[in-house]
Amino acid sequence: MARTGRGHRLGAGRPHRRKEPRGGIAMNESTRPNGAARAEGPQATKLMHSLIFMCNKSNRVPRTIEEADKQRLAFLKSVTADDIVAACKQYVVGQEDELRRVAEYACLWLARYFAQKSGTPENDLPTLNALHLVGSTASGKTFICRQVFHEYLGFNYHHTSTASITGEGWKGASISNVLRRAAREQSRLEAEISVLFWDEIDKHTQRNSRSPELSFNPLTDLLVPLEKTGVYAIPEQYNDSDEPDLLDTSRCLWVFAGAYEGIGGRIVRKRLMDEASETYGLLADAQIKDIAGMDEEELRERITIDDLIEYGMLPEFLGRASYIVALKSLKQDDVARIVCGTPHSLEQRYGMLMPKGVELQVTDSAGRHIARRAIDSSLGARMTNSMLAPMVARLAERARKDERAKRARIDFSRKENRPEGLLLDETDLVLERIAL
Repeated sequence: MARTGRGHRLGAGRPHRRKEPRGGIAMNESTRPNGAARAEGPQATKLMHSLIFMCNKSNRVPRTIEEADKQRLAFLKSVTADDIVAACKQYVVGQEDELRRVAEYACLWLARYFAQKSGTPENDLPTLNALHLVGSTASGKTFICRQVFHEYLGFNYHHTSTASITGEGWKGASISNVLRRAAREQSRLEAEISVLFWDEIDKHTQRNSRSPELSFNPLTDLLVPLEKTGVYAIPEQYNDSDEPDLLDTSRCLWVFAGAYEGIGGRIVRKRLMDEASETYGLLADAQIKDIAGMDEEELRERITIDDLIEYGMLPEFLGRASYIVALKSLKQDDVARIVCGTPHSLEQRYGMLMPKGVELQVTDSAGRHIARRAIDSSLGARMTNSMLAPMVARLAERARKDERAKRARIDFSRKENRPEGLLLDETDLVLERIAL
């Protein structure tokens, strides 16, 4: 060790900075609840997590770890699907029925979770392995789950894009890497529930697999932890430590989501046609005619497990993720409400970025125009954000230079019949000023 000289220890002279907990909330002896002053490590992290959650749900601030846990458990035991829908419907647009189905699954999963905690034998309980969301790009799969499970119920949320996941033994991120992170998070937050959200699961079909060998499909590495309820030891050969990480799967709520592009017209329609052809007479002709006239959204509403298997998904995996919720694509009016018209609209969120004292307004005509352009694109509702950003940036810059600015307005009412491809010009961006 290098000498530091008399009176000069390593780090001497530097002010000691106390690290704040995640979320930026610092607790000292004057602000820490009674009984929490000695909480350290995972206990302190768990305290902060419970306190923040219960402060958001109740007007009464818990004073101890035990009180916070008790309030949290009481909330989760008593929550209903109606409670979840009432709290989340102001944020979720165009998917009210689908939101309710996700909320019902959450309540059913919680009922099973608490039944198991109370000592009910595993064999006496039904299997609720995973929730499976099927919906086109930008239909709200990720957003609904985050609102229900993370924002409202307060579960830990792990989001993974499986498009970049490889099978064990291949170079790159693997299933065990994701499970290991979740296991270590569990060890920090004792008795907390984790949501493992696996996006783009449809990218790993047997027809799209990098290898013809089933063992290299990443989904096969999920079969055991999905089936097992209890402590699952992540295989040591893929571990970077001496001891295996342990994942308590009874505290894991699994969610899988995929777009399954083209499944309606290519697979569901064919199955419905085959079923209708088994009927004879005029009834069969009428059914075939109706099926031929169905669009992609109507066909998606009739998706079955067999259709997903025909698409190329592993039957062994689908047997463990069989609670399917099919989300419909958002319509133009729904996307317009995302732009302006809800408490969580882009208009409200971008308004937070305007200079102080300047209000942002997106007119109905602008919302409809942006929604129409977004629907026509391949990105759907996600396109609205990239369309609004340059407009707001330009208005905000003009407002900063004008001390009399009071309202920044995006208005397309004068340009409804604009040439195709023209998004905006300076006449669309109106800066209202305070009259002298």
